[in-house]
Amino acid sequence: MRSLASQRPWYRVPADTALIVHALLLVAALPCAAQTVGVRLEVEGVNGAVRENVLSGLSLRSAAREGRLAPERVRRLHARAPEEIRLALQAFGFYQPHMESQLITEGDRWTARYRIAPGAPLKVRNLDLQVRGPGSEDPQLREAVSRFPLAPGNTLHHSLYESGKQTIRERAADRGYLDAVFAQHEIRIDLADYRADIILYLETGPRFRFGPVRMNQDVLDPAVLEGYVTFRRGDFLSESQLLELQRALSGSPYFSRVEVQPRRDQAKELEVPIDVDFVPRRPQRYEVGVGYGTDTGPRGTFEFQQRRLNRRGHRAEGEAKVSLIEQSVAARYIIPSRFPRTEVLTFYAGYAHLDPTTSQSDKIVVGTSVGRAPGPWRQTYSLAFNREWFEVGADTGTSALLIAGTAWSTSRADDRIFSRRGYRLRLELQGSHDAALSDATFLQGRAHGKLISALGGRVRVIGRLDLGRIITSHFRDLPPTVRFFAGGDQSVRGFAYNSVGPLDETGNVVGGKSLLTGSAELEYRVLRSWGLALFYDAGNAFDGKPHKLEQATGMGVRWLSPIGLIRLDGAFAVSRSGAPFRLHIIIGPDL
Repeated sequence: MRSLASQRPWYRVPADTALIVHALLLVAALPCAAQTVGVRLEVEGVNGAVRENVLSGLSLRSAAREGRLAPERVRRLHARAPEEIRLALQAFGFYQPHMESQLITEGDRWTARYRIAPGAPLKVRNLDLQVRGPGSEDPQLREAVSRFPLAPGNTLHHSLYESGKQTIRERAADRGYLDAVFAQHEIRIDLADYRADIILYLETGPRFRFGPVRMNQDVLDPAVLEGYVTFRRGDFLSESQLLELQRALSGSPYFSRVEVQPRRDQAKELEVPIDVDFVPRRPQRYEVGVGYGTDTGPRGTFEFQQRRLNRRGHRAEGEAKVSLIEQSVAARYIIPSRFPRTEVLTFYAGYAHLDPTTSQSDKIVVGTSVGRAPGPWRQTYSLAFNREWFEVGADTGTSALLIAGTAWSTSRADDRIFSRRGYRLRLELQGSHDAALSDATFLQGRAHGKLISALGGRVRVIGRLDLGRIITSHFRDLPPTVRFFAGGDQSVRGFAYNSVGPLDETGNVVGGKSLLTGSAELEYRVLRSWGLALFYDAGNAFDGKPHKLEQATGMGVRWLSPIGLIRLDGAFAVSRSGAPFRLHIIIGPDL
């Protein structure tokens, strides 16, 4: 008996024939496997936000962005398009559209064309919006309800409906109604009458109060952190106050992450405990920086911070600067007050060698300051003893001044690096008296402001103004760090740093008692990170009343680089004979 392995098959395809059949099958399958087409979409009849919503809802558009597609997939996605377009139009109130869809197949480039007639928008017939429960008479909830963005006669925009619901829900939570819920929320569409009815019933539930605040950390004394809390136990709970607490603690130098969580599940007698969890920052921070400015030339900085010296939140900072016109070191010891977010006490000391083109001085300063921020204005009150050895023009000497001063500053910007809208304002007043450890009596006031405004999507208008005045009968006894000079990157471009001001008998710039400088700039963004600017600067320092203003005009290039905003300006000093040209390079934020 023979084994199965030795048996011969009844029929066997010759080897050559098998190879030919296999090759033919591969050739026949190849076009089906490899054929793909490119797809272009055309949407007609709608514009603006409606068109964008239609395009974003088309599955075919999303697939086409991936590249070429198989024909069957194109046909399948094209068949879905009418229903997707219908849903996209309903978001804007178009419930009876007419549309034509066409798929044009020409070679490997196909076109999906959709002609849309959206029809008349559907209007709101009735709005039944009610607040029920303990919060039904709450004035702020009633105000939020009165501002609901849809009313009878308006076109039914679903995005406005959702945003209105969200606003009411957020206002309820901010007022302490943590259990607030829409018991009924409906849009009833009546296609026969072509109208919509909106029904919204908010059940507020009880209004909760702040319970104990539990600071879950072990690096600072609890009393330090209590100063960041602006509410008291028993006050009505407010989510905006909790968010403000989180922002304040996150902005402190002590913690890298802060989470504030109301524990609704642990509420007792409507008091909700507040848990605050922290991740501490590293105690030390070092920073080395290099840069370049036309005023300073190459410059380098080294900064050191000791963020926590003890459990009371004391901290220390040190800084060293090196440039062609300044070599300085400074140290500060900072003590938080009872309200550490808004008030700190600082002791400081420093030494600086200053060598701009018009003067030279060595300065030692020791002082203290108190900083407060009870509102949008940052207030600083200071008392410092300054010892300065100076040479400015023909004036040389040594001054000792015990200077008392105050400064008020405020700023706001939509973006600190590249602001489209924002402002900065700083007011300063300082002085000394020769009866109080000082060689001279003077009173100095200064105001500096900068405003940035956007015109359209690509244009910015930037204005700057700097005013100053010194009242004294001992002007020549004042060191150059107190006198006013003009010229430079942040003053009047086209002139060297501190090179503009009154002259002495030998023609040297010695500074003045008054200061007036200003700038107007128009900037156009050419590309996303590049822009061009035209500017006009004017100003001077004066002995008395303003007279001749030095003027400069020019243009510049702006680059929003990975390291920040870089400005390259070319300025002509048009008020000088021959209108000499000067290049300015500035690296840093607008405000």
